[in-house]
Amino acid sequence: MKVIENSERKNILTIVCCLHGDETFGLDVFGYFKKRIEQYPGLKIILANEEALAAKKRFIDSDLNRCFPGKSNGNHEERLASSLMLEIKNSEYVLDIHTTTSELKVTPIIAKLDQKIKNIINLCSSEEVVFMDREMAKYSLINQISGGVSLEFNFQYATEIGALEEVISMVLKLLTGDKNSPRDRRVFYVDQKIGMGVVIPAGAKNFKLVKSLGTYPFLLYEKSYTNMQGFSAKRVRRRKI
Repeated sequence: MKVIENSERKNILTIVCCLHGDETFGLDVFGYFKKRIEQYPGLKIILANEEALAAKKRFIDSDLNRCFPGKSNGNHEERLASSLMLEIKNSEYVLDIHTTTSELKVTPIIAKLDQKIKNIINLCSSEEVVFMDREMAKYSLINQISGGVSLEFNFQYATEIGALEEVISMVLKLLTGDKNSPRDRRVFYVDQKIGMGVVIPAGAKNFKLVKSLGTYPFLLYEKSYTNMQGFSAKRVRRRKI
């Protein structure tokens, strides 16, 4: 784990990059802010799973984003999760950067909806927000902290300058307390996994109701999933954030 911090101000924002070693947009984000860290007082950046990144694997022993709060005497990812918790415990905001092969642009994923999380969502371009069920998010990073949001970027969009520019804009505004005008967003309350045996109709898309299932898919056909086809939500609520 590599940690770089601008300590001219108290730690306002931490960016966690590469919980998964096969999601390299986080490496781009880390590299950008590493070169310019002196311009961002109050920012901490963490390159999390360096070993998995070097091995070009999602993880070494187990999925890091299913290991929190971690174990100091556990396997590689469990020890890493424990160390990460110490690094982020005093941060006001945490952005957890991910990428997906699923068809979307960028989607914030949350496990809570307090004011700090609303402040982050307010700065995101997405009209969709995914609220993970408590049990499903139990061992994720964002479930352990207040003010933590995972940002899921499509892997192709992540190669475009617009993806990095969106992260930069969010960072600047979180550090300065600036906000955008609230906008209507759809919050999808994800509470199920889509099993491998479920028949999904042709043409099904993320956030679009699949009438035969009565659910809205999320992260549909993500290639890293080996035991499911994605997640789903039955409940959707419109909120101005």
